[in-house]
Amino acid sequence: MRPRGGRRSGQVSRRGIKDLFDVAGERTLAGSRALDDAPPAKADAPIVARLKAAGAVLMGRTNMTEFAFSGVGINPHYGTPGNPWDRKRIPGGSSAGAPISVADGMAAVAIGTDTGGSVRIPAAFCGLAGLKPTQFRIPRQGATPLSTTLDSIGPIGASVACCALTDAVLAGEPPTVPEAIPVEALRLGIPQTLVLDDLEPAVAGAFERVTSALARAGARIVELPLKPLGGAPSRARCDPPAVLPELAPALPLDQRLDAERHREQPSILPVAADHGQSDGRLARRRDRNGDRATIEKIDRRGVAQYARIEPPEILILCEGRDRRRHQR
Repeated sequence: MRPRGGRRSGQVSRRGIKDLFDVAGERTLAGSRALDDAPPAKADAPIVARLKAAGAVLMGRTNMTEFAFSGVGINPHYGTPGNPWDRKRIPGGSSAGAPISVADGMAAVAIGTDTGGSVRIPAAFCGLAGLKPTQFRIPRQGATPLSTTLDSIGPIGASVACCALTDAVLAGEPPTVPEAIPVEALRLGIPQTLVLDDLEPAVAGAFERVTSALARAGARIVELPLKPLGGAPSRARCDPPAVLPELAPALPLDQRLDAERHREQPSILPVAADHGQSDGRLARRRDRNGDRATIEKIDRRGVAQYARIEPPEILILCEGRDRRRHQR
């Protein structure tokens, strides 16, 4: 696939698509057995049509969590793909097969959907770049929905450039890669309240190394207090809804495991405390206004999500871009 006009950004022609997008003449299963008897799609989803028009070759459908209902990646019907760095570990989900198709060189870029992390989680688990755009940037027709208010469609690729190129095609724009912003011109916001609490040492260490490297390269690191996150919530135990024993065998494997785990150890969920004081509400409002003013001055916000211990170099072939492949 070549951009029209502008600089050539490297051909990225081989694509994998998540098994919830319509392809004319094919059955859309969404990772489930429940749709085995569904009629084949009559037309391509808009994003499929745009990929084909740009010259993409669809290599196949990638596996996913059933109906995209999990960030783990387990599928009891069609098998769970193994993480490319350790086949005994999960790849993240729900776009579980997407990052593996890229990491193993079967596709240059894979297309997934993201409701609460289903592109970003597997990308992070597998050492790739993942992008969740704003919801209305890319048309969602022809995609099996999980949440009509939260679903977005985005790419997983070897680099940010691969994701940017694909994102432009999916959005119906000329497929060019934006010029990189110099690191020295970046202001990066790092939330300090709640979101970085209780990190595992390996994750905290990796996050610290990255932020320190960016600072040494000239980026301005801005700490965001985000006091309302820590001032209002208190921790309380909350048990999930009970699962009837007779229904448990019918649940997907990942949901059965979740239910069993919750029975053994109740979840810890934040609940709002009743301050009951007007001065407290005014203080929180001032905190929010101060945070908003700070956020508006920064370019990006960084949060530690998932980190591999001593991550190996990863090579993916984003066609036209040579990268080193770690010998597994």
